[in-house]
Amino acid sequence: MLDVEFKRERDVLKLASRVANNKIKIIAGLRRAGKSYLLDPLFKKYLMENRGCIEKNFEIKDFSKQDEITSAEQFKTYLSGLIEKDSLKYIFLDEPQETGDQFAEVILKFHKMHPEYEIYITGSNSKTLSDDIVNFFGDDGDPVFIESLPYVEIKTVFPKFSLDDYFKVGGLPVILIEETETDRLDALKNLNHNLYVTDIQNRLAKANVLTKILPLEAESFLRGICLNLTSPASVSSIVSSCVAKGRANGNKERNAFSNDCLSIFQEAENSYFLYKYIYPCNKPSDRNPNAWQSYQIKYYCYDIGLLRAMANSQDIKGAVLENAVFLELHRRKIDARPYIEYDSKGNETKNIDFAFEFEGRNILLQVTHEINANNEEREVTNLLNISGNYEKYIVYVNNLLGQEAGITYLTADKFFINFL
Repeated sequence: MLDVEFKRERDVLKLASRVANNKIKIIAGLRRAGKSYLLDPLFKKYLMENRGCIEKNFEIKDFSKQDEITSAEQFKTYLSGLIEKDSLKYIFLDEPQETGDQFAEVILKFHKMHPEYEIYITGSNSKTLSDDIVNFFGDDGDPVFIESLPYVEIKTVFPKFSLDDYFKVGGLPVILIEETETDRLDALKNLNHNLYVTDIQNRLAKANVLTKILPLEAESFLRGICLNLTSPASVSSIVSSCVAKGRANGNKERNAFSNDCLSIFQEAENSYFLYKYIYPCNKPSDRNPNAWQSYQIKYYCYDIGLLRAMANSQDIKGAVLENAVFLELHRRKIDARPYIEYDSKGNETKNIDFAFEFEGRNILLQVTHEINANNEEREVTNLLNISGNYEKYIVYVNNLLGQEAGITYLTADKFFINFL
């Protein structure tokens, strides 16, 4: 393992902006993204250097590394004992769910009785911490979402880290600290299967879905999802394909099997493996030509390394690039959505990957790994022919053609480092 530190200044400042807001701070995000490390040492170091804190201002407890507090009563006793500590201000609770199902209730009660303490919690089961528990905390909770590392931050630690490296291994710190590319790829493959896929399978088993879908079928279905990401038709097409290949006979059984397949999407989202992106559209419904569909769904993976690992050796360069661009826009809080035009029959005539407004500017952003004669009309001409007051960009890796006036061409490297 390499002895390096990612400073995560943007995430540290997210936490710093929430100090003294009288809420329980819930650090959420995909597993192994460095949530615990963000709290201690990074955020702790920030508070000591910028807010005048000293060592005894902190109580830091990792409940996954102890076995003396395993019940709600023991947890209550532990928290009650903290008020005896002189000068205590910040309480960092890592993996508090290890103390039992009532951990949120215990924390909330303590917070209401002692609002003078700054409480930060995180844990591996972060979707639970961000959804169910945030709902439980209500106005007393403040979720802080942590993502994988952006390319530009990785470059500050590893100057020779290339865009191709980023597309291969993604931005999980636990992967990046491996010494060689082979080590990184092996660690990513193991992490993907032994943690993320297993987590999704466990969730399906808990929901009794794996009584009908075998674990290997679930993993194969997840792979199918990843091979068809970034397509708005991916949900229905993958489910239909899975049902056709599955063990379902008869309409009733096919419908049940289809619902179980859909639950895999849900649990992949719950595990912070997939990001569900709902965007408005205005097109005739695929099922009812007389009705209009008001929205569509696309899925992206929370880390492009996990996406590549799930796809094995299959070529998904275009999907990886689009996924990476989406994550970057999302990281910058840009509400980007597809720009799509349809004819009167609902057939798609133009499809631009991302449209958004930024500082009063209307921007269209097309993403393609390679610009060539075969995709020029789809990727370039359609963008060029869209009317309206738009700034038009193409993000690419290879360009085998020239450049059209009216479009700004951005290499992917330039996009991730200094776009906007």
